[in-house]
Amino acid sequence: MTYAGFFKRATGFNLYPYQARLAESDGEFSLLRVPTGAGKTEAVILLWLYQSSVCADAAVPRRLVYCLPMRTLVEQTVERVQKWVGNLGVEDDVGVVKLMDGEPRTQWHLHPEKRFIVVGTQDMLLSRALNRGYGMGYNLWPVEYGLLNNDCLWVMDEVQLMANGLPTSTQLAGLRGKLGTFGPARTIWMSATARRDWLGTIDHAAPSEEQVVELGDGDLADPGLGKRHNARKVVAKETADFKEPKEMAKLISEKHEPGTLTLAIVNTVERAQGIYKELTNPRGKVSMDAERVVLVHSRFREGDREEKQARITAPMDSADRVVVATQAVEAGVDISARTLITEIAPWASMVQRFGRCNRGGEFRPGKDHQQGDVLWVDVDKETAPYESDDIDDAREIMESLQGRSVGPAALEDMDDRMKDADHMTVIRRRDVVGLFDTTPDLSGSYLDVSQYVRGTEETGVSVFWREKPAEDAPKPRHDETVNVPIGGTRGGPKGIKDYLGSERRAWRWDFLDSRWESIQSREIHPGMTLMLDANQGGYDPDTGWNASSKEAVTVTEEEGDPEDGQGSEPTNTRKRWVTLSRHSRNVEREAMAILGEMAEEVTESEVREAVTLAALYHDAGKAHPAFQEILRQSLPEGESPRGEYEIMAKSPGNGRFGSDRRHFRHELGSALAVLKYAELPEGETRDLAAYLAAAHHGKVRLGMRSLPGARTGNKDSNPDPDKLLGYRVLEPEQLPEVDLGEGLRVPETTLDMSIAQIGMGENGRRSWLERSLALLERFGPFRLAYLEAIVRAADMRASRDEQRGAN
Repeated sequence: MTYAGFFKRATGFNLYPYQARLAESDGEFSLLRVPTGAGKTEAVILLWLYQSSVCADAAVPRRLVYCLPMRTLVEQTVERVQKWVGNLGVEDDVGVVKLMDGEPRTQWHLHPEKRFIVVGTQDMLLSRALNRGYGMGYNLWPVEYGLLNNDCLWVMDEVQLMANGLPTSTQLAGLRGKLGTFGPARTIWMSATARRDWLGTIDHAAPSEEQVVELGDGDLADPGLGKRHNARKVVAKETADFKEPKEMAKLISEKHEPGTLTLAIVNTVERAQGIYKELTNPRGKVSMDAERVVLVHSRFREGDREEKQARITAPMDSADRVVVATQAVEAGVDISARTLITEIAPWASMVQRFGRCNRGGEFRPGKDHQQGDVLWVDVDKETAPYESDDIDDAREIMESLQGRSVGPAALEDMDDRMKDADHMTVIRRRDVVGLFDTTPDLSGSYLDVSQYVRGTEETGVSVFWREKPAEDAPKPRHDETVNVPIGGTRGGPKGIKDYLGSERRAWRWDFLDSRWESIQSREIHPGMTLMLDANQGGYDPDTGWNASSKEAVTVTEEEGDPEDGQGSEPTNTRKRWVTLSRHSRNVEREAMAILGEMAEEVTESEVREAVTLAALYHDAGKAHPAFQEILRQSLPEGESPRGEYEIMAKSPGNGRFGSDRRHFRHELGSALAVLKYAELPEGETRDLAAYLAAAHHGKVRLGMRSLPGARTGNKDSNPDPDKLLGYRVLEPEQLPEVDLGEGLRVPETTLDMSIAQIGMGENGRRSWLERSLALLERFGPFRLAYLEAIVRAADMRASRDEQRGAN
């Protein structure tokens, strides 16, 4: 099938000339700079789909990672991609994943060998690419870190809105080349307004002119693109008082034309909510039919947000429609307003907003409406959530455009008005390598990467509600969460710190203590997930997050899986008894199957052998009597313990370690067994197998050291100082002989914890840290994490199938 035919089958449309040129470029372009509505998303995603599905000999990355600055863009992009994949009939070959404020519905990390399109916000994706994934347990950080930095094509869309996320993306692109990856890894940046020099940072060169794709004469001769390019959108300044919702509502009502769409964009959620309430107030002077007024911003729960998204993108009928929105519709949202009313914003943002007016050139001479109208309202420096210099520059430009069009053709000569990129914080190589380590500091905390992910006040936390908050409350589903600002600053957005008070509380998950605990305002940092009391308000389905609201919040569901803790085992593997020998061989087979699909990426035989052996030995430490004991605790009613001498890997029980074995990690015993008995050459290969066995739950990686105690101030905060990760230090214990299946019996292993010491031991034994750092130097952070992801995926897949009775 030709690319043109493939494209039309997916979308129903013909290729634009520039989209055809991309298919002939051999992947040499890195900046796609075409106007809003010209099909950038289709251009890159469908080209990847064609090359990966039809062109079997093309060196195409397994994963396409599509990064967007706002969650509203993610939802509509996922919907479009799923439609294309369905039209092409490749659902079984290509998975589509949404990463946005919570765990994805698809457990895509179980299939590192499969092709996926991963669509997410820059907060979710860049935090994961830095090994500090927002909204997920730290034990899973290395898995998605490995998958998102190897064998992947990153697409950064609407880069003018990404703040510090833009230089982070360029640095990661450069460092993937320098530090090494398994499989190809490249990045494409897209925007209607980006400049080449925005993409130049210390480890990444700005693209050459040959690497930039723009519209050419042939594109503008195309009827569809030409119509969009020449669309008229005429500027006029309005004098309404933007601070008064009633005044803004009156302006919207007066300028709205029946039977058309009017879009009003303001700079803060609070102002958008105020205008919406005035427009829909049945007792107000400018009251409109609430069914025809839609409020859109980023602080809604998923179900409410999807309902509003469907309303604003539904086909127009003869009735009115008014959309009141924030920057959430500034880019990518496929709507076309007859009338655009907008507060002043930085020039790059204004250009994006123009793209929501007369988008397809449908309002043109010869029709009832001659043009689209762009009406702008000035704001003062104190209330705009932007730098005052940016507002001043945009005001000067807008005043010079009075009575003129701001369509794409009219703006061609204004590229020089785009400001230089302000890279306030640029992550460096040492920072990226340092983030590979996921060992918490002595307070149980981790380095905050928010300055690299976004670096603006928009960075926030995810919140959800429970009617009766409790220590053992189930973890939230992603559709329950709302992303809200940190807040607490004068004149800034109202966030979680504004919500908290003498009577209002929030709870965070304590991973080490395995419980939800009350948190104080000063302890809140970006990326956290917080539980709130539904009876104390904070949310309304019509207006979204509202820190001042005291109305009780409706909770959709109180049941679900518990959160993961330091000493816990995955809950979905505690249903059936599974012997250790059977589980070990199942995981080995899964690892071999994954590697079998990755012959062109993981080519070194020693590395493949280390991965396979790590999979076989990964649970050998479960033979420890302490672990076998908890498998036989808390069994469901009617469930009997298995034979006393049978070593098990899984059980239906839900036992937990007591204070005498706090933070016990069976995988540490597995690693020591590998170092002692694995049939591998002494040195790097054996060290790699031991490291991968230790890291297969993400809780024992570079460092082996004591973790913070239970509860600050409690007398049992360090219940047994003579143990390290649950093992005796002064008097080494013995791991019993263990059968790993098919005749392999690992002899009794002395669990000598001196390996956790820094430096070389008395007998010349290298420390765990020395071995791990040597592996990090040899493979680099991205490749080493990718190998971790393979072993983790093999373990989780085998465990899933065992509980289904499949093996």
